[in-house]
Amino acid sequence: MEDATTNKETARLPRVLLLGRPNVGKSTLFNRVADKRVAITDPIPHTTRDLLAEVVTYKGVSFELLDAAGFLDRPDDTLQEAIQRGLGSALNDADLLVFMLDAEEGLTAVDREITGLLRREGKEYVVCANKVHGPADEPAVAEFYELGLEGEILPISAKGGYNVKKLLALIVERLSEIETAGAGARPALKIAVAGRPNVGKSTLINKILGTERVVVDDRPGTTRDAVDITFDYGSERYMLVDTAGIRRKSRKKDALEEYSLNKALAAVKRADVAVIVLDALEGPTQQDARIAGYAHNRGVGAIVFLNKIDLLEGTEHTVESVIEDTRIEMKYLSYAPVLPASALRDADLMWLLSAAAEIGANRRRRIPTAELNEYLRGELETYRFTRKGREVKLFYATQTDVAPPTFTLFINLKTEPHFSYKRFIENRLRDGYDFTGTPIRLEFRPKEKRRG
Repeated sequence: MEDATTNKETARLPRVLLLGRPNVGKSTLFNRVADKRVAITDPIPHTTRDLLAEVVTYKGVSFELLDAAGFLDRPDDTLQEAIQRGLGSALNDADLLVFMLDAEEGLTAVDREITGLLRREGKEYVVCANKVHGPADEPAVAEFYELGLEGEILPISAKGGYNVKKLLALIVERLSEIETAGAGARPALKIAVAGRPNVGKSTLINKILGTERVVVDDRPGTTRDAVDITFDYGSERYMLVDTAGIRRKSRKKDALEEYSLNKALAAVKRADVAVIVLDALEGPTQQDARIAGYAHNRGVGAIVFLNKIDLLEGTEHTVESVIEDTRIEMKYLSYAPVLPASALRDADLMWLLSAAAEIGANRRRRIPTAELNEYLRGELETYRFTRKGREVKLFYATQTDVAPPTFTLFINLKTEPHFSYKRFIENRLRDGYDFTGTPIRLEFRPKEKRRG
């Protein structure tokens, strides 16, 4: 297929095993990704008896794709036992499993057996629902969330190619995560220090990097005028995405402001957490609010660093009043901590790194499906919401992504529920779990009856 190539070099590359019951479409997917007919596709169960392997390269990343026999619930003859022995060996050798479901046939007992196998094996996996030929067929995927699998269930069509490239991209992404974890490397938490000129970004960065306890490794950044500064502090690894020093000669103040804003937004785009630096005496401005809104929309964690707090002394302003005004002006970040300090006067600002690390962890927090449903159903017992006279009912919910935490809720409505219902769900999630500093995404889908 386009953008994917194969070759015969099978030196120890990551191994990706297609897993699913008979006739779910594993061989069809294998053939499409390999871009040739290698596996035999036939509606007779157990057509694939031997393990097939092809090396696939997608977007510059190579892996070995394995197609084994269809999963058998309870082998009852010699041939099936041999097939199962081969599958067991493939499971042991695989680095990543691709669990395939059949959206046309729907959820089966064998699918539940495979789900149990995934949990017992403890292997990394991605899940896709085959035979979804376009967006109109995607509601058929809803019932599979009852399995309580981690992550999103990607609708695909192995035969027609729908979302197959997305599946390949997901495989490559997960393999990269596995490789990083296996190598023991510590990915750096990317912190963007953003804000208007002269609010104290350079002073803040210099104070953090000036401590003797920080080991710094400078390297060029991906944007022309920025430097990504990677360093270790304590047991954590950080990268400061520095937007300080962005002033340049300009005849117009508006041009400078626009330039500084663009630099800030570019830094936020690449970050895990944005530290938005404000001047406490001036208070938040429209530009600060734009940076805050951009961070929220990009799903980036956020801290509002209220700098120059020492300059409030002797004025009519108090720390409390400035924090309150900041909350009002930066309503997009109601979940973000507002931290008052003085980058110039405070002796130690390393606590800011700890706050960013906590938000980074919150941004990647995952709630098990069973626990999530038990919690939400308990919270909804005493509340009733209606939409055009019809009570909103939650069938089940699952967390489909992290960074930011994303939840898919299956309800009895074909349209979006009222914003008050969304706000209630988000507030309950924040009350029950620590999502301080990170946005939360809620997606609502109707649970439709399976066709046929």
